[in-house]
Amino acid sequence: PHHPSSPTHTNIPRCPSYPLITPMVQFEPLTSNATSSILSQFDAQRLIQRLAPTQLSKIATNPFHSQSHCISQLNLQAHLNFQLQQFEFITEQFLSEDQCHVLVHELITLECWKEKIAPLIWPELVRFSEVSFRPYFTYYHEATIVNLLEFMFYNDEILKTEQMQDVLVDLVDYCYRKMTRLLREDLPPIEKPTKEQMLGESASDQFKKSVQQVEFNVQMGTLSIFRYITDILGDLPPSVLSRILDTHDMILTMVYIIEKAPWKQRGPDGYYVFQNNQWIKAKPEDIHKVQQHEAQVWLAVNNLLCDRESTRKYEYNNYRKDTVLRLTKYLHELLLDQIPVLVDTQKHVSQLQIMNPPASSESKMLYIEQISQIRNQLLKEDFETIAQEQAQELFKPLSMDERREETQRFASMFDHLADLGVDSLDGSGGLGGDTEQVSLKK
Repeated sequence: PHHPSSPTHTNIPRCPSYPLITPMVQFEPLTSNATSSILSQFDAQRLIQRLAPTQLSKIATNPFHSQSHCISQLNLQAHLNFQLQQFEFITEQFLSEDQCHVLVHELITLECWKEKIAPLIWPELVRFSEVSFRPYFTYYHEATIVNLLEFMFYNDEILKTEQMQDVLVDLVDYCYRKMTRLLREDLPPIEKPTKEQMLGESASDQFKKSVQQVEFNVQMGTLSIFRYITDILGDLPPSVLSRILDTHDMILTMVYIIEKAPWKQRGPDGYYVFQNNQWIKAKPEDIHKVQQHEAQVWLAVNNLLCDRESTRKYEYNNYRKDTVLRLTKYLHELLLDQIPVLVDTQKHVSQLQIMNPPASSESKMLYIEQISQIRNQLLKEDFETIAQEQAQELFKPLSMDERREETQRFASMFDHLADLGVDSLDGSGGLGGDTEQVSLKK
């Protein structure tokens, strides 16, 4: 995507905040001999046209992994287009085919599988993870989709399509669930386990840690997705805006996230920041530098507090007022210098401080609330029956042809990662080196 021309901006990493394939990969800037294409524009169009929602019972099956591989290729090509400053045809094809809603459906379905079915077949998943990549990549498929959505939502036209508008309630609910888990759960450890510690861990513990790391990456990615949704508050259906402001009260959720600051934690030798999907020791002069995820949260707060439609519909009470006022201590000069548009947020908070909780400017009306259609439909499934079927069918020993196909598929992926500048496999890295000037327009 082209860089915005607004004179008011700050440097924030453009590429999504976690790796494309595995949290054991770190990317470096592309070399001059990097390939210019993983998919042609025609191949991308063909793959996008073939995308279809996966049934809950089909998660982790061969058709699921085939579609997962296609989405990974599309994700890789989107990042490659950006790094090589080529025409970003992946986003354009999703826009023209109006297929982005399929990715949202995949997210909700996979999340439901992880919550309701995976715990019932956990021992089988652990055993199979010792001989195959499939269990891990089943979980990581969610991170891949979040990664791709985070990239494509930079073009807000995708969010305005008719099909996407129909699933925005589901997507907002999804973001809210991930954010509440981010607030509830402990941050992943800074220190990497030693070889002795890894050898002493059971297969179940190792797989569980991998799954937890993927989940944390997904949670952090939803901060960007939600920020992009708040960029178009004026174009959201009333049911979606009501979901954000009233049902979930995500203004307060943003305040809690700013207070927890999951992108930063103190280590044994100083502060560490979560950057490019790994914990990096912050230099003393960079401790107060705004991080990518922090900036996305503040921009979402600015949108929610200062947008005319949001301000008109958000009804304050004493608790809401007191919670929003807790932002005051964070709106200092160092932050405003880096994100100048937060002057509007500071002004709003200052005005709120001297006011009694204002009543909503809208008269009380009867609203028919839209429900999360995708998730509600999934929750009607028979989870125990699906789990029994998957336990019998998914974990059979792979044939030689299946192993060869799986090996070739993953080898091809890692070849493409090498083209994107993979430098090391010793840490949970992500895309590095590339930044963009993200617009901070009022």
